[in-house]
Amino acid sequence: MIATFKQTFESLKNLDYGVQIKKMTVGQTLSYWSKYVLLIGILGLIIGIGAVVYFAPQTPKLITENVPDVQFEIKQGKLTTNQKLPFTWQDNESSIYIDETKIIIKSPDGKSPEVKFADIKEDFSFNKMVIANWVANNQTLLLVLGIVLVLVLVLVIGLFGVLGQLFQMALWTVGFWILAIVLKKNLKYLETLKFVIMASVPALAFDIFGLPLLSMAVLAFYAGVWIYRLPTKNK
Repeated sequence: MIATFKQTFESLKNLDYGVQIKKMTVGQTLSYWSKYVLLIGILGLIIGIGAVVYFAPQTPKLITENVPDVQFEIKQGKLTTNQKLPFTWQDNESSIYIDETKIIIKSPDGKSPEVKFADIKEDFSFNKMVIANWVANNQTLLLVLGIVLVLVLVLVIGLFGVLGQLFQMALWTVGFWILAIVLKKNLKYLETLKFVIMASVPALAFDIFGLPLLSMAVLAFYAGVWIYRLPTKNK
């Protein structure tokens, strides 16, 4: 990566770097760009796993201090709770009704199944301390699930991010290819794509922090300047 960082520094300070880019293949520029994408993914993975390791042991305390104190118990076929009963929630096509003896759920298709607490054979109770105690007693499972979730999120976000970037590169290339034709630069579409890929690297820094306008400005500046400062083709 040190050589890659040096190449990036050289490309940013040298506005005539387009001559070097033109000599590269599309594969070489994609390889250069993908190293930064991979680096961002690894950093995201490290931060995510670090957050899981840090917050997992604190989860029981966070639940105790922040989760609303909702309690309910089903005993001998009746519901007791510290919330007001009967409870009713209604949407345009759905509704839920709960009282001491039953739950009625009305679905959009018009059906209203009823669950009677008397049909529940075993008594049980539930409150935030039940959740906190379970989390405290299952820290290893919580860590594993958290790390797996981080891995899945990084892979999914990374996949869609890369596909989105490649699509944007293709669109940017059309514009810069037209610019190259107007400026009479000897560039084909795929050659123009190399400039866009290389300019996408410094733009990534702004994408990470959610600054798309600055990202586009950086990409447009470097790709445009590199192309503009290329030698003009002979007539």
